Amino acid sequence: MFIRYFLPYVDIDTICAANKTIDCYFYTEGSWDRIGIIVHLVMIFPACVLVLLQFTPAVRRRYTKLHRLNGYVIILLSALSMGGVILTLPNAIGGTLDAQVSILALLIAFLLALGLALYNAWYLQIEQHRAWMLRAWFYAGSIVTMRIVVRLLASLVSDKGYVAPLPCARISSIIGPASMGIEYFSDCAPYFRGEDDAKAMVVLASLSGNGANITATYNVVFGSAIWLGLVLHAVGIEIYLRLTPSETERLRQISYARQLNAGMKSPGRMGLTADRLGDSPPWMPPEALVVHQEAQ
Repeated sequence: MFIRYFLPYVDIDTICAANKTIDCYFYTEGSWDRIGIIVHLVMIFPACVLVLLQFTPAVRRRYTKLHRLNGYVIILLSALSMGGVILTLPNAIGGTLDAQVSILALLIAFLLALGLALYNAWYLQIEQHRAWMLRAWFYAGSIVTMRIVVRLLASLVSDKGYVAPLPCARISSIIGPASMGIEYFSDCAPYFRGEDDAKAMVVLASLSGNGANITATYNVVFGSAIWLGLVLHAVGIEIYLRLTPSETERLRQISYARQLNAGMKSPGRMGLTADRLGDSPPWMPPEALVVHQEAQ
């Protein structure tokens, strides 16, 4: 169901024909934006499907090698996907600075969390690996929440005096014939007469207007929606991690046992743990666990 729902979005031309949005102005044949968005979608969709296996307890516990291999595939797909995002960044949602910075912040948070999860996996610090992998995909999941927030914010700012600057070339690509452009956007008349190709104008944010007004509305709210979605998910995952201390402790004990068996010098604290990097007292394994390891 997931694949059947999302694969149509890879067909950029069909999507653009059905939805006259500002993004499609940049998705011309052979453009970096078009290449970037296709790479992003083709890579991130299978990564999202495969990551479900990573969070399935039965797979993690019974098929360790599959879990490890699948993790490397997901990280590779995610990195390639973020490379596609970087190609689209200059013109993302019209190329406004707030949109660029918000997308870049989300990209950095996602890749950094993935990198820290991988680092802790290498050193068998399983509870930290779990925490950072959960953070990574909670951050990525903010894109879904963002879509809801965008619609809410758009309805709030519509016809409230908010405006967005749009180049006349983009306005023309959205609303169609030049005669319609001159009628609704008289400031673009020099562009439609062929006198000034770089002409731009300020467009009212309004969901009740034409396509250019709707585009201006989403341009106004997009950056704020990304930030709000990211904050909600970042806070949400920290709350979840604080509510599952027993699972964290269980995994740390497993980390201790595996690191000890691997001959690591500081079993139980080889990864990015608070007692290694911060001022918390060193973690000590339960006495029963120590006795069990010595008996082996």
